[in-house]
Amino acid sequence: MKKKTIIFISIFVVIVAGFTLVIAVPNSIGKKITDEIKARGYIEYSPDDAKALATEKCTQCHDTERILKYCHRCGPPFITVVPHMRKFLEEYRAREPHKNFSDITDYQASAIAQTWNALVGNWEGDFRKDDLLKLIGNNRVLIDLYNTPIEKRKIEYALRKSGTKVKGTYQPEGLGGESGHLH
Repeated sequence: MKKKTIIFISIFVVIVAGFTLVIAVPNSIGKKITDEIKARGYIEYSPDDAKALATEKCTQCHDTERILKYCHRCGPPFITVVPHMRKFLEEYRAREPHKNFSDITDYQASAIAQTWNALVGNWEGDFRKDDLLKLIGNNRVLIDLYNTPIEKRKIEYALRKSGTKVKGTYQPEGLGGESGHLH
């Protein structure tokens, strides 16, 4: 019985050590695994990771300049825009089948919305709650994000607090003032 236990523990330790090395040592396999774990919400995105993710995902279809010019007159807050981008991704796939467009998970959508809120502006408070919730739909992750105060949104708060500014951002006076989301 002791031999079987020792063999089992040894195999378990080797598997855990191997998995830890794949994740801990910088390599493409470890990065893919970590990215997938974050995309599924098991590990939180750091502000820098979220910024890179937002740029990567959103520039599949738009250039950065277009995103930075986005304003409250052009459409609703980012928290409602990101879910609708999923529909546009399907259209882009059909229209441009030679390009590889990657999907956006709910957790990625949360990180992306927080990133653009911090870099471009958050005007959620300037919209009616019922309208925002209707646009978000039944996306539990984004509903939870909407109900989270800015100070507790780790990505958005950290990027704003760090003073990260992006040149070319459209910033009319008063944008986000009602909700306290001015830069």
